[in-house]
Amino acid sequence: MSPRRYRSTFRPVWEGRVTTPWVEALKMQKEGVKGTERGGNVVGSGSAPPQQQQQQQPKVDLKPKRMGDSYYKTILPLAQDPWLLDTYLNSSGHIRLGSLLMDLDALAGVVAYAHTGDSVMTVTAAVDRITIEHTLREICDLELSGQVTYATGRSSMEISLQVAKVPKEGVTRKEEDVLITCAFTMVSLDPRTKRPVPVAPLLVETEEERRLFELGEKNYKAKKQMRKDSLLEQTPNDEESDLIHAMWTKEMAYMNPQNPLTRPQNVMHMQETVLKSAQIMQPQYRNRHNFMIFGGFLLKQTFELAFCCAASFSNSRPTFLSLDPSTFDNPVPVGSVLYLKATVSYTDPPINSTSTADDGEDDVATRKFTKVQVRVDSKVRDAEHTTKKSTGVFHYTFLVQRDVQVMPQSYSDFMIWVDAKRRAQSTNESLLAAARSCDICYKPSSSVLITPDKKDFFYVCPVHLKDRGFCSPIIDEEEVAAKKRKEEMDKEIEKVKQEYEEKMKRKKQKGKDKDKDKKDEEDTKDKKKDEDDDSKAEKEKDDKIKSIQNSGTEKQTTDDAPRIFALHKNFYQMRIDRLRNMEIAKRNRERMKDPGLFPSAPKNDL
Repeated sequence: MSPRRYRSTFRPVWEGRVTTPWVEALKMQKEGVKGTERGGNVVGSGSAPPQQQQQQQPKVDLKPKRMGDSYYKTILPLAQDPWLLDTYLNSSGHIRLGSLLMDLDALAGVVAYAHTGDSVMTVTAAVDRITIEHTLREICDLELSGQVTYATGRSSMEISLQVAKVPKEGVTRKEEDVLITCAFTMVSLDPRTKRPVPVAPLLVETEEERRLFELGEKNYKAKKQMRKDSLLEQTPNDEESDLIHAMWTKEMAYMNPQNPLTRPQNVMHMQETVLKSAQIMQPQYRNRHNFMIFGGFLLKQTFELAFCCAASFSNSRPTFLSLDPSTFDNPVPVGSVLYLKATVSYTDPPINSTSTADDGEDDVATRKFTKVQVRVDSKVRDAEHTTKKSTGVFHYTFLVQRDVQVMPQSYSDFMIWVDAKRRAQSTNESLLAAARSCDICYKPSSSVLITPDKKDFFYVCPVHLKDRGFCSPIIDEEEVAAKKRKEEMDKEIEKVKQEYEEKMKRKKQKGKDKDKDKKDEEDTKDKKKDEDDDSKAEKEKDDKIKSIQNSGTEKQTTDDAPRIFALHKNFYQMRIDRLRNMEIAKRNRERMKDPGLFPSAPKNDL
């Protein structure tokens, strides 16, 4: 008889967001419409008359609240429940990140309502950032947790979330157990008027809470500054304009049949990277207010399209790194048609506008990784396709193990490229000094290679130092010999200590076997003799150890790994070229500041 199978009774976080069946929600909506036509005021019928809106404003408790009041966590028992795990796995047997994104957005809603209460409507306004801190390499239970970390009494609040491995019982969580960190911006609205409603500010009590609050304030100011610096508000700066012109002239050279330059095979036009999708929004993915689509579902759809776009562009399997600050501009109604467009907007390292085709071939041989930024534009139309609205723009960053570059062509492409470049620079600047981006694979690293004259340095992961195609260790023979002598000396000292301990054990055992019938006077003499022998043996041991130490060396090494490396000639030349280009750029800036560089206007009449 085959064993009985039990399906999981656990429901993911996002499945618990809806409290009313769709049939009942439709019925309430129809009754509300009829009530409005008769002049009534039925709950759920839409906006109330203007004279009643003031009386029907939601009651919100504006008393300051603690961060811990909104804290919420849930466990995904993936290692314990195979049927639940089945809903989270992809084709390769790994956890499907899109499903976790849905859970994170739902968790942000749970935390937000714990802070505001149920009298208001809370919606996702933006995803400030989603970062993969550590890679999940095993199937295990996951803990999703979060709390409100920034709220000042306005309608918006920042919610910090994380996904971590559940530690074993009695074991404290390690830093590498944290897999994903992210921040969502939620906004509270009046359910009837859809206007912003203030929420309770936070009461900061501990140093850790103050750190989180200041980080949220920093993110809030950064978003405001980003809106001010938007290309819709300001033109590209001088450096960006020079880059645009350099890439345009290079593209013109490629198109000139009389020019020997040809476009490298690893360069693709931006419009050639576009992937599109269209999908009808079904009620199964609605939010708790029944008639709009759940934000986590939009994150899942945009992420998977961005993943496909990066894979198609690089002809490799991309690794997700982060979701840069992205916004939800307009809601997506149930029954509408969602149009998504994914475009590779930027590659890092970017195209070197001063390189030649031959240089590009050298880069292919040396560069192993490229960061690919994918922009996903989302628009929504009604079923009749009479209206069209932008619902948001999402910026995903992937790492691919290929050398690929994207080339903009039209002015619109260049603006997308500049915007993505700014985002990449902002991300690099926001990295902590203790964990900067590795120059090879762009993962956070605290290891630094620096030249003896301290004029050049860069961050690198320790694993790359073992790659002989990247660098070779320079071994100090004297240091190796000194280390060997020290190891031999330690062995001799340990041997002397063991001999002394064995001698004392034998002597102690011999004392126990003595005749107990001896006289007291003889016992006193034997005791004194034993003490003299012990002192003599201990002094002999100390003298031997001191003699061994004097014959050795005081030079010690604290790390078994080599500390000095020689870069491979290709990587070394890349660093030299980088320094040379920096000097040229600095010289050009100084020349541009010199008024004598420009010709003066003629003084006489022509």
